[in-house]
Amino acid sequence: MSDEAGAVKEFCARLEKDLHVNPARNPVSAEVHGGVLHVTGEVEDIVIKRRAVRLAVDMFGQDGVQDHITVRPAQVREDGAIRDSLLQSLLDESVFRRFGINVWFKDEMHMVRDTRPDSEGHLDLVIEDGVVTLSGEVWSLSHRRMAELLVWWTPGVRGVSNHIAINPPEVDTDDDITDSVRLALDKDPLVHSSQIHVTTRDGQVTLEGLVPQPEERQMAEQDVWYLGSEVSAVENRIEVRQAPLESAGS
Repeated sequence: MSDEAGAVKEFCARLEKDLHVNPARNPVSAEVHGGVLHVTGEVEDIVIKRRAVRLAVDMFGQDGVQDHITVRPAQVREDGAIRDSLLQSLLDESVFRRFGINVWFKDEMHMVRDTRPDSEGHLDLVIEDGVVTLSGEVWSLSHRRMAELLVWWTPGVRGVSNHIAINPPEVDTDDDITDSVRLALDKDPLVHSSQIHVTTRDGQVTLEGLVPQPEERQMAEQDVWYLGSEVSAVENRIEVRQAPLESAGS
């Protein structure tokens, strides 16, 4: 057995042992080309995608993995509908109010908001078969994560490839990740964010608290994974229990 074949076999064995991935329901294929592991498949949700990719990165390193895994959308939509919804979300988001925005659609570039002398950055989007590629330049990792979150929240999106540059370069910290998670939970109208406590250590996010429904517990974890590859793991300790709650998103 070649080294590449052995590496693929080992990766598949690790997938089989991960109870969250369940490869019988979420088949993921893997091939090694030139020392790089290419992982492909369509899975049920972002949690499964991130965990599968994390297993690959643990074996091959961040630069040794090409992620082609997509998420099965709850609502299948054409690229034009995805574009319209996503652009509206970006235009409505206050943190991007002073950002230029361009979208490439069917090989044509459309300027949605011009980059002005006082702009704080710019975002460029390409949408193809439900997969959104992000590029451009922002001044913080929080902005980069927020852009990816808004894309994942857009109905019909199957995948996100985030190539947004940070200028000036910024060193990520656990506190920054925690702040981004709290912001994401605050913005999610389906999550009672005030009931959830967030901590981060070495990129691993821990969620604790009480929510009334199992779907909300799951949504909170998905929101964390939507923020991007800087999150290395999520430990979801949220309990599902009926309790007096403030309004969702508060």
